[in-house]
Amino acid sequence: IICGYIFYFLRKKLKEKYYLVKTIIPFFALSAIYLCVRLFLFNFSTLRPPALANIALIVRLTVLPKIVLTYFKLLILPVGLHMNKTLLQPTSFNGILISIFFLGGLIFICWRSLKYKSEKRVASFMLFWSLVFFIPQSGIFPINAFVAEHFIYLSSVSFFMLLAYILYKYLRPQLFILTVGLFTIFYILLCAGRNYEWKNPLVFYKNIIKHSPDSFQAYNNLGLQLEFLGRLNEAEDKYKKALAIKPDLIEARANLANLYFKLKLYDQAKAEYILLEKSPLGSKAGEVLNNLGNTCEVMGNMDEAIVKYNQALALDPRLKFTRFNLARIYFAKGDFNSAVFQILESLGENGDNGRQKAVLNFLKNAGHVENADQFFNNLGINFAQNNRWDEAIKAFSCALELDPKSSDYYHNLGLAYLNKGEKARAKSALKQALKINPNHIRAKRLLTVN
Repeated sequence: IICGYIFYFLRKKLKEKYYLVKTIIPFFALSAIYLCVRLFLFNFSTLRPPALANIALIVRLTVLPKIVLTYFKLLILPVGLHMNKTLLQPTSFNGILISIFFLGGLIFICWRSLKYKSEKRVASFMLFWSLVFFIPQSGIFPINAFVAEHFIYLSSVSFFMLLAYILYKYLRPQLFILTVGLFTIFYILLCAGRNYEWKNPLVFYKNIIKHSPDSFQAYNNLGLQLEFLGRLNEAEDKYKKALAIKPDLIEARANLANLYFKLKLYDQAKAEYILLEKSPLGSKAGEVLNNLGNTCEVMGNMDEAIVKYNQALALDPRLKFTRFNLARIYFAKGDFNSAVFQILESLGENGDNGRQKAVLNFLKNAGHVENADQFFNNLGINFAQNNRWDEAIKAFSCALELDPKSSDYYHNLGLAYLNKGEKARAKSALKQALKINPNHIRAKRLLTVN
């Protein structure tokens, strides 16, 4: 956009030595920093490749004229929005030929419109701005859909600026004001209706399915909403419909497996987890194997559960709930050393005799604890009662990793930091406790005193 602005409005400046370099370099430097942070610091990953990745570029280009016309219609008359439109690819020779003809026409029109002319530079720049943001969402690059209205919000800014510029230039002032006023009222009403749909997830996803009955994502997301509302049988039906459309949809199969586990239909849950185990799960593979191990455990297959838990840890050693599950089985089998080892690994501690003895005594006196976060919180309290503040801090931190919304766990962590003399960290933890629960009396009292 900066390059386009310079080209259309600051052409004379280009004659100055190094002007372009000095002007552009800061923006390119910021972009490079952002890309490096995104690619190397934040490990963004998806469970499946983009939907258009399996469609050849030449085929995507034949759909481009339809995409342009569809987006143009959405910008002028944004009705029937549902985020998951489908466009049919031309299959006949005549259809492909017509698409190529229209594509050539679009390229020619854009080329003619973008050529620099002083009297139309504003319109040319607005078109350039729109194209810069539109091209990445046009299907030329393999993304998740040919058309989705939420892709074009950036290009729509310049589109409406261009539309306003054209209306202002060619309409009389009174007619221009009337036209803009009518457009504004029209879009406000459409926006109000759209907000109603977005406010209610069930209405939102049902609307997508109404317009696009092959939308596996909408069925899966609708299933999640129904499950959240406790309508489990309906949720099961939606997950199955998503899988009927796309059998390799990992999210829907994982949701269905988890739902079966919740319904105590362990045989069905195990069957779904086994299918998931064979899928390319990426960073989620450890969690799926943990869930499969959990299913085996509740079915009484302890040895098989141990195998699956260990496989999960081999893929992702950070899974603290998996280590807790393993420790629980080992303890029940009388293998105390292995149970203690898994707990200490969760804490990131080495196994010196003092720590081993403290954890073993706690395990023997703790009784049955179902939730991993509750277990680590109780372990932290036990460490604190014995003035083992470093271990207590690590145990409370483990509990918070598993349940980051617990104000009590943050309070306990803050108290441990206070006793260790780390007031800044203590205040941070106590403030977080109050952020979650403003009425947490003990956290308030500690903050007031300290």
